[in-house]
Amino acid sequence: MSLHQTTFYSNELQMNTTAYVILPESKVGNDVPIQPANHRLPVMWLLHGLFDDESMFLRYTSIERYASDTGIAVVMPRAERSFYTDMAAGGRYWHFITEELPQRMRFFYPLSLAPSENFVAGASMGGYGAYKWAFTHPDRFAAVAALSGVMDVTEFGQENPNLVPDWSLIFNQSDLHQTPADLTYLATHLPVNQLQVLQTVGTEDFLYQMNQAIRPVLNTAFANRYTYFEGPGNHDFKFWDHQLPTIMNRFKTILTNKEGTK
Repeated sequence: MSLHQTTFYSNELQMNTTAYVILPESKVGNDVPIQPANHRLPVMWLLHGLFDDESMFLRYTSIERYASDTGIAVVMPRAERSFYTDMAAGGRYWHFITEELPQRMRFFYPLSLAPSENFVAGASMGGYGAYKWAFTHPDRFAAVAALSGVMDVTEFGQENPNLVPDWSLIFNQSDLHQTPADLTYLATHLPVNQLQVLQTVGTEDFLYQMNQAIRPVLNTAFANRYTYFEGPGNHDFKFWDHQLPTIMNRFKTILTNKEGTK
């Protein structure tokens, strides 16, 4: 397994930015076999939360071990406090994350282009970003997971002014209902797709009720492709580190089932 810190210039952001990349390797005994030049790895795009950055999953979870156990590469980009949108007064983070980042990372690293081998997940603000990305482009991913996600930006900014005093700098309009920023709107206007959707939240999380509120929407939109699970925990990395292996093992199962159908 190898860990890479990649700093590169973003055309969308018009500045340098950083992403961490974990590349798992198969071992035979103590030997790591050399993969052919055209070998590409399944990949999870892992998005950070409002107060975090691209290093946080490395610092506070065992994400390297989970990547090694599942054989799934992990890309962790920096998105500042953007809510993964083209900000009203700031960077074009939506276009950076969803368009430029995958192109650049696949140029730098042997990451799969196949939708069946791509996954996206995130915590808190990153859970919102993961759902928004997958619901907008369900043809790009096999599955998506939100850990304690901000499931309703139409209310979050108004209800948490101390957390997001910069809310007006992020979104271009005050009312986000029935817009492409609204996860409920996106989930109810999806094209035909095979996307699998995972959702998890701690029972003591301050976003617990918000996560409960969207469950009927997701259950209707995705039916037997929607999985919800919860457990004791708060809005923190202790809970997310406990849930990440379950999510990544589910992603591994999806890959294994794909291989089994060939």
